[in-house]
Amino acid sequence: MHPQADLIEPKKTQQTFTQQLASSLTPIRNLISFGTPSSTPSSRLFARVPASTVILVIGLDGAGKTSLLRDYLSPRPDSVKTVTSTIGTPTIGVSLEDLQVGPASFQAYDLGGCRPPYWHRFDEDLFRQADAVIYMVDAADRDRVMEAREELVMSGLRANNGGMRQGVPLLVLATKIDLENARRPDQIETFFIDNVSTSIGERPRNVVGVNLKTGEGVLEALSWLSNALSPRKDTL
Repeated sequence: MHPQADLIEPKKTQQTFTQQLASSLTPIRNLISFGTPSSTPSSRLFARVPASTVILVIGLDGAGKTSLLRDYLSPRPDSVKTVTSTIGTPTIGVSLEDLQVGPASFQAYDLGGCRPPYWHRFDEDLFRQADAVIYMVDAADRDRVMEAREELVMSGLRANNGGMRQGVPLLVLATKIDLENARRPDQIETFFIDNVSTSIGERPRNVVGVNLKTGEGVLEALSWLSNALSPRKDTL
């Protein structure tokens, strides 16, 4: 059974929700053995990041977040756990996927859709907790590229009380680059990085095109992120 957090009313603080989410994840992580089975080539890149590092894998639905966790970072299929909770009145279900990779926790979550305003506080809180963000963009979904950028800017970069902390690395993965109608990685970089440079601020950032079917670009992208994380946690 999936862990269930208590009902959260819109008036509750972000910190309260964060504490309840952490409580839901703790018993799951305690069941995971870091030594068996052996890690994957991608997950080994994060073996030396600081303890309790949180890496948020986020973006619109269908961008490949689950594939990244299950096919490249997870040593076995059941290592990825789904955590469900409810927020608001009337209640709305919230689900995120959690994967413990050595000292790092990867949390995958879908943005977008028609949601009440208080839901965005949850989005902002996820960005705020993260020590690194992998923002996944479907490069072939031209109709939703604008929505994807807007979600990143409003919840991740310009949030009033939440959003990414200063200096937290941002990795944008442009997925499905093998499709004929996909935007090129340099086009994604212009749209997601250059055009919102003021909002991004002073932080490590990179855009990499990946093909999650063949693995093209995945190790390159994750290697960059692990290097960006190595010196930072102790400085925050």
